[in-house]
Amino acid sequence: MNVTSVSQLISWMNDTGQFSALANSPLSQFGTPQERLLGATILPEQQEMENSGKESGIAIDGEIGNSGADLSPAQLNKAFGDYSGAWTLGKIDAATQLTGGDIEKIIQYLMRLRPSNTPVESSAEIVTRWFDRGVMGSLAKVIEHQRWQAIVDGVVKRRGANGYAEDVTYPFPPGHQVTVASSGTVAAPAGWYDRNPATAADALEDLLSAQQRLADKGYTLNRIISRKAMRTVFMRNGKVRQSALPDGATRATSQSDIDAMLESYGLPPWEIYDTTFPYRNPNNSSILTRVSYLDRATFDPVVLLASTSLEAQIDMGRDNGILTLPNTLGFYKLGRPEGQTQYGKVAKAIVYDEKYPPSVYGEVVAKGLPVINTQVMEGIIILKVPKPTP
Repeated sequence: MNVTSVSQLISWMNDTGQFSALANSPLSQFGTPQERLLGATILPEQQEMENSGKESGIAIDGEIGNSGADLSPAQLNKAFGDYSGAWTLGKIDAATQLTGGDIEKIIQYLMRLRPSNTPVESSAEIVTRWFDRGVMGSLAKVIEHQRWQAIVDGVVKRRGANGYAEDVTYPFPPGHQVTVASSGTVAAPAGWYDRNPATAADALEDLLSAQQRLADKGYTLNRIISRKAMRTVFMRNGKVRQSALPDGATRATSQSDIDAMLESYGLPPWEIYDTTFPYRNPNNSSILTRVSYLDRATFDPVVLLASTSLEAQIDMGRDNGILTLPNTLGFYKLGRPEGQTQYGKVAKAIVYDEKYPPSVYGEVVAKGLPVINTQVMEGIIILKVPKPTP
């Protein structure tokens, strides 16, 4: 089958469920090789039957036994604990439009293909790319943004049109965020930014202290995640250099020096997460900037995550088997948008060709929210490294 118009192409893709398949592909949550979404390995997507509920379960961890007199009965200890946390999913969406000029480019593309009797699957490639990157990619970005808001800030800030604003807070225990020494100014760097071993804050000790706090609660530090800029700051820290180069060498520390030092202290490898998303200034729509998921106005977070007993099983489809994600913190739950019978992400594309020039509208909507298991919240520590002031 060959298509003769964009309207026919969109109708065929709708009828064959291609847009819906794109929307609910389990792979889409992980981003692309160029823009990987690391948060999906920590809070993967999970479909829910309801848009609100309570996360609950039991924890089995027996207390220490007792000593007693001969012939005395055994003393009862508590072996079961329970945990719970309420959640309410919120609407998330993404929409974009192919203008008349965009459609003309697609038509020219299809006209070039038609003489070669190229099948419609090939003709639909450009529309699929638009929907996957322009529509589905936009929704994946807001999901990822909410994941890191929950993990780093302990609050998801829902924002929308017409002044809609709602904050969802998470019941993190004290010690979730730890601010390290002041970073001074750009002209006179201090704290982690200080390269003088005599005056610099001990950035390595900050990591080791956090590692010990986790160990005191029964957790093992499993991941260190930050922007590359913060790993570089850590590498150049005066006291870190001193620890990484104990032979008194004056050369700059290399990545292998840092990796070896972290390993020697039982610390995990330092992961880099520099993926960004385009952000349009709400006060000036002509200003578009790229923002890191791990960037904050006054500080840079170094995310420390402990090992957990939680894991997610992701069905990758008939030909790809099951993907197991260990040490997860919970899920990004997806419910059912109002007025829909379908759970998860609901996607559609509509052709408006009654007026000239025609246009194509693409949309995906969902109900979602990161839900962190309250039982593992003590296993998350955020080191807040203040940004140097001017």
